[in-house]
Amino acid sequence: MKVVVRLLAIVGALLVLGLGVLFYRSVTGGAERMSRDMHELKAQGAALGAGSDTIGCVRETYTRLEACGGVMCQGRVSVAFLTACLELASPNPAACADFEGLVTEERDWTPEYCQLVGRPHDVCIMVIPYLLQHCRALKEGASQHR
Repeated sequence: MKVVVRLLAIVGALLVLGLGVLFYRSVTGGAERMSRDMHELKAQGAALGAGSDTIGCVRETYTRLEACGGVMCQGRVSVAFLTACLELASPNPAACADFEGLVTEERDWTPEYCQLVGRPHDVCIMVIPYLLQHCRALKEGASQHR
């Protein structure tokens, strides 16, 4: 009887240890995969941005966002692809024109902007902060050259 209990204890300990190892590998493997995905998205964004303008970056970002299966994917596309694309894209002030007159701290203007550009709110809000930052930088750069 004591031998059976010890055997069960050993099997149980090995099972717990095995599950721990599997969990660790899935977590670290997921982080490595996410890092590779981010690097690949940045490279794709930079490649598009080098031969496109602001509007081209935004359009391709919307296409990618709408194809995403969840908010994690959308976050990676916005952070990695869009920012890399906008860094190298030719400035196009027309991409920023939709913000004129809408941006205010007194009210939530994002639904109105998303309707204006014809995109679903959950997708549109993934682009707004990065595009708005880009537009403000363009505007500051233009005012410094005057």
